[in-house]
Amino acid sequence: MVSQTVAVALSIATFAVGCATMKLPGQSIANSFLQSEAFDSVMYFEGVADNNVCKQRKVINTEIVDPPKNPGKDPWEEKWTVDRCGNMAYYRVWFKPKPKYLVIVSVW
Repeated sequence: MVSQTVAVALSIATFAVGCATMKLPGQSIANSFLQSEAFDSVMYFEGVADNNVCKQRKVINTEIVDPPKNPGKDPWEEKWTVDRCGNMAYYRVWFKPKPKYLVIVSVW
């Protein structure tokens, strides 16, 4: 399988203005805006993974793999679990808050 990674750089202005409302299950410490950005990337990978055959994808869990040493300043890593029509898929999601928010998603 080809490893794929998507990075989304978010400016502070965009972050302050466009707050989406999303709260995924599990332990994610990302705010709703960052969850929404990462979710979009994960769902993109999901569509690529099965050529958009499954229409019932959903994130069923988020867990902190590597917590930030200084919340709000240091990066952290989460593992997201997606139920793809009964098959589990796992994604590594990195959040880097400074100097601009960066969200990186890769297949676990």
